[in-house]
Amino acid sequence: MHAKKTIKKPVITNDAIYTQTQNDTIDGDWNWVRNKKQTENPDPGNPANYYESTLSSWETFPALEGDRECELVVIGGGLLGASAALHLSESGVETVLLEKDRIGSAASGHNGGQLTPGLARWEAGSMIEYLSYEDAQRLWTFTSSESMSLIDEITSRYGLDIDRGRGHLTAAIHPGHLNSLVKEADARKFLGDESVSILGTDEIKDHITSDIYHGGAFFKLQ
Repeated sequence: MHAKKTIKKPVITNDAIYTQTQNDTIDGDWNWVRNKKQTENPDPGNPANYYESTLSSWETFPALEGDRECELVVIGGGLLGASAALHLSESGVETVLLEKDRIGSAASGHNGGQLTPGLARWEAGSMIEYLSYEDAQRLWTFTSSESMSLIDEITSRYGLDIDRGRGHLTAAIHPGHLNSLVKEADARKFLGDESVSILGTDEIKDHITSDIYHGGAFFKLQ
């Protein structure tokens, strides 16, 4: 068993700071990392991107050398890999996480940082359609209120600065879009979720100063 190490946590800055990227190697797209030539001869018109420029410097790790024994290896330090490694380690499984570049430097580090309920392409209505009521309700609760609570527990346990916001608004770009939002809100309420409310064309202006939207759905996420 290897000794635990306290690592330096990234801290969100008040504004983007012009800086050179800390990364220097890449093989593909969707990565913060740049090639060595760009790092050694930085172009003033091509600074570190927004994601890197709004965080203080954070921990880097050396390449793995030699042999290492563990119970389980997780390959890839994106959102899924880092989450899996964390929960396995917290469960007492000796876990090694391997990442070829930097933790969260690829697509996981480029997302909008939104915490929204449900699964990708599988909202409450789909769960009702394909599952029993009990299973649909259980899955919706797990992917909405329980997952939000889990994020709060993790950030509190490790003292993470994530600039947490509350509430999520989906604006209807045409009347048919609003109809689909109403249908989805009804499905969520059918499963016992009362956190959603439908907004009319005037009500949505309390959130967005624009005349182009036909209403929307506001989710009071906790």
